[in-house]
Amino acid sequence: GFGSNVGVGAAVAVNVIDRNVAAQVLGGAQNRRYHGRDLLVPAEANNDGALDGGNINTIAAGIGGGGAVGGAASVAVNVISGGVTAEIGQGADVVAEHSIGVLAGNTQGINVFAGSLGIGASAAGIGLGTVVNVMDASTDARVHGSGTRVSALAKAPGGAIAVDAGDLADAGAIA
Repeated sequence: GFGSNVGVGAAVAVNVIDRNVAAQVLGGAQNRRYHGRDLLVPAEANNDGALDGGNINTIAAGIGGGGAVGGAASVAVNVISGGVTAEIGQGADVVAEHSIGVLAGNTQGINVFAGSLGIGASAAGIGLGTVVNVMDASTDARVHGSGTRVSALAKAPGGAIAVDAGDLADAGAIA
């Protein structure tokens, strides 16, 4: 905002993604048996704009100017929570002639800019920008349960499933 003597401006942005993604093969009370050529149980939350994921992109910018004093503030709060789970469990009995894969991945992210400009023509200009990012999501790939059985017979030559090592792509991005 602008004023002849004092001007104050503000900007606030709040974004929340709270999503749970699951891929499951479950046995349940019926002691189900699954038999097939290959079994892939993939669950992924990503940032490609698909329905099962998301990426937060935020800009919060405030401006305030006055003849004497100008002040502005901006605040951006971004939260990603929820979880990604791929699982075989609850007593499932799974047999694959070739390969079985249980894969979970989460590549969601936050891109944010928060800034402010305070302009005071004769006395002072003050600008303050604050960003709070919270990433509290879980990623699990598991085979579990006391009665769960999984057998991959590996009958196809070269039928291996490639799995990412799980290394952090940019360790410097987390500070």
